[in-house]
Amino acid sequence: MSDDRRTALARLARLSTLARPLARGGVALLVAVAVLWLAFHLR
Repeated sequence: MSDDRRTALARLARLSTLARPLARGGVALLVAVAVLWLAFHLR
């Protein structure tokens, strides 16, 4: 059981470290799309 928990925790830690920059990039991409959409429609 302890080994399974350790591997699960390691997997979660790896996923969180990978997900943080991905989430930041996704947010930045959404902001860029929103700004472009607004600039295009407010012309």
